[in-house]
Amino acid sequence: MATGQVVNGLAMATAAVVVATRVYLRIFKEKRYAPEEFLIILALIFYVVLGGIQAYMLGLLERSSTDPLVAIEVKTYFAFIPFAYVGSLYLSKLAIILFHIQLTEGFWVNKVAKKTMWAVVVLWPFTYILYSVGCLPFSHRWSIDPATACKPLVESWDFWATWAMHIGTDLMLVAIPFPALQSIKDLKLRLAISGVYALGLVGIVVSTVRIILMSIDPEKSIDRSITISSVETSVHIMVATIPGISSTFIKRYSNRSSNKGSSSGRSRAAGGIIASSSRRLGAQLSKSNNQSGGASMTTGEVTRHSIELEGSVSRNSSPFGASTDDIVAKQ
Repeated sequence: MATGQVVNGLAMATAAVVVATRVYLRIFKEKRYAPEEFLIILALIFYVVLGGIQAYMLGLLERSSTDPLVAIEVKTYFAFIPFAYVGSLYLSKLAIILFHIQLTEGFWVNKVAKKTMWAVVVLWPFTYILYSVGCLPFSHRWSIDPATACKPLVESWDFWATWAMHIGTDLMLVAIPFPALQSIKDLKLRLAISGVYALGLVGIVVSTVRIILMSIDPEKSIDRSITISSVETSVHIMVATIPGISSTFIKRYSNRSSNKGSSSGRSRAAGGIIASSSRRLGAQLSKSNNQSGGASMTTGEVTRHSIELEGSVSRNSSPFGASTDDIVAKQ
């Protein structure tokens, strides 16, 4: 159990350092007050509460695992842990999905991201409700009397329902960013994005391992379940936090995501500018001829005006032009 305390401490310390780094860079340095920043802070607060309860429970189990009073106290805390655990997970999910919505703008998957966001918003309180009514009265969750005690978690319908919703939303969060990778030619950026969100797969694996351990021996796997759930929560927070730490990452990924969706619009706009400007140039030539008594602009002058026009349109319509960079920088 001492090992469990060490692992819990390391997982929480890692999450805290990553979140603190993001808070400093995004809120204090860049003055960015986006909703996902505060969702991540709340997720960490829920995680700290969860970690405190888990540390106390592990301490109780170290002192005595056979004392009935200790068993009741441990089961009491264990009954309330899911509220902090689920809260931290779903706050992290919301932060991740808001980031996905920003980065997938212009892709068909952006609609999927928005629907997933609403699914997460609904499933979070629904998970609390399912857990609360899964065993009534709620006090039976910490009863040690076999006649009144609730069924083991792995035999409870609400447990499997909430786990399915948790894994389902995790799979969606892992899958959503990858369609946007098709527009990214930079191999390093592609690997960075893939690596960050591959951590989400680690969270899914960790959650599955926890379920397997609880299924094999629910009573004796309490300490291992506590440690694994702490690692899972830490991974979720880091997946939500790490991508937003780098402004360069966001700008480069956002540029490539938006370029695909808006390139056709820029092309149409450029064509309209050329047509409109050509008409204005023709009118100027006609006016010049009338005013000069038939004298016209030389071929060199016409060519020079056309080159200047094309250069202006090219600068304004290029996906990598200065004007686009300025817009991204201001965002």
